Amino acid sequence: QAARCTLRGRSLSVPASPLARVLGAGLDDEEEFVDLLDERRRGSDLSFAFKTFSPWPYKGALSCSTADLNKAVLESHFLRHVAKEVQSPKPLEMFEVDALGILEEMSQNLQLGFIRLMAYMLTKVFKRLFSGIFVNMEGLNMLQQATQESPVILMPNHRSYVDFLAISYILFSYDIPIPVIAAGIPLAGMKIVGEILRRSGAFFIRRAIGSDKLYWAVLSEYIKTIVRKGFAPVEFYVEGLRSRTLKSLVPKLGTKHVGILMLCSIRVNDALRDG
Repeated sequence: QAARCTLRGRSLSVPASPLARVLGAGLDDEEEFVDLLDERRRGSDLSFAFKTFSPWPYKGALSCSTADLNKAVLESHFLRHVAKEVQSPKPLEMFEVDALGILEEMSQNLQLGFIRLMAYMLTKVFKRLFSGIFVNMEGLNMLQQATQESPVILMPNHRSYVDFLAISYILFSYDIPIPVIAAGIPLAGMKIVGEILRRSGAFFIRRAIGSDKLYWAVLSEYIKTIVRKGFAPVEFYVEGLRSRTLKSLVPKLGTKHVGILMLCSIRVNDALRDG
């Protein structure tokens, strides 16, 4: 078990995800875990939300805004190559307009102000919903070190709506970079919720992409650019959909394909030249 929560007076055991197993070997050893909510119950929720948040960035990362990120995607050689390969009477300029439309629909707009808002709201909710959220400090230290040394890709399974909320909440609590999170496009259609999620780091993917080569090109280049630039850790769920039985689902081929693309796109500095 990764945690034991109390929900409306009933005890609910939450199974450990693969991420929890990787970050916290030996889940039965309670000495390795710290209750994150213990300090929250003794302190001010507002002070926590507005605490100093200064995560150590990936050492190879360049300063990059969301606008810079989107510009790099649109100007990429890969996207231009795909546009030329697609057999269509459309001029190249029209493909650029289409790509921009896809990117505007998809892209995140991570803002610290909304992260703080979510931290405040989730603290209120989690303290009422759970008796405790136990985190493995050794695993968190390993993750924090990893985010400083290389781009990080988080691939937990998706057993409840709490998954992505809890991960971002824990990372904010311990000054670890907030990930950008792959979410389903229906959430973007919910005006208030969609905008809050977008500004909290969510980017939105269509559920049915099919053979749309331009969409695949924009999606893969967008994620690869985030990874290459070290903009933020990337989090997406290999099952694609939330499990409604608390059991793992069969991984989606599309998400595995994107994951492989991300791993293959990571570039390192030339040590010989730099030395």
